[in-house]
Amino acid sequence: LVIETAGAVLQWGGAWWLLEAGAGIVELLVLVAAIQALQFAAALSLWRPIAKPGAKIEWPSRSVLLETFRTALPFAAAGLIANAQQRVAPILLGLLAGPSPLAAYGAAARIGGLARLVPQAAFAGALPVLTQEAAQGPRDGLRGRFDRTLVAFSLAAAAVIVAAAGPIATFLYGDEFAGAVPPLMWVGAGLLPTLVNSGRKVYLYAAGAEHDAMRWSAVALVVQ
Repeated sequence: LVIETAGAVLQWGGAWWLLEAGAGIVELLVLVAAIQALQFAAALSLWRPIAKPGAKIEWPSRSVLLETFRTALPFAAAGLIANAQQRVAPILLGLLAGPSPLAAYGAAARIGGLARLVPQAAFAGALPVLTQEAAQGPRDGLRGRFDRTLVAFSLAAAAVIVAAAGPIATFLYGDEFAGAVPPLMWVGAGLLPTLVNSGRKVYLYAAGAEHDAMRWSAVALVVQ
């Protein structure tokens, strides 16, 4: 946790300094790569004092590498699809409408992203628990409670954003972003299907059906 936190602070401070100095994307990528290398070196240096006596780091065999690569492929593909889903809307909007609607959509999308932070954090915590439940069989109705809680949060967040879209947009971005109110209302209305769909994909990952989750994500990208 200390290594991750220190890396995040270094990345934030270094990016700020580089941007103030007029650096570009290449310098930022070099910064990120250097920080990740430092984090890896720090993890290796700290691993030895806490490892069991006689423990050592070994190169994996070819079969282990191939199996790990095969297992990781659907997750890597899902990450690429998720990034494409985030990028396709602003790219198409910029091509079809121009800067002003794009700015309004960007503001609305950023506010919607803030509303998704809490459930997304819950997804990361729920995945290992749901994985254990999927392996051992349903117990205590955990998945049902998780789904009901997610739906309740989504409805509450959507109601707040739709009802208060005007004050939220103008408070965060100013009166010149009044055009962001209609797209923000649509973003709020879309929270329920978006979050429920994300929760279902988390359960698919937990149940070992990551290929199904990837296929549904690909279908959603095509529809979008």
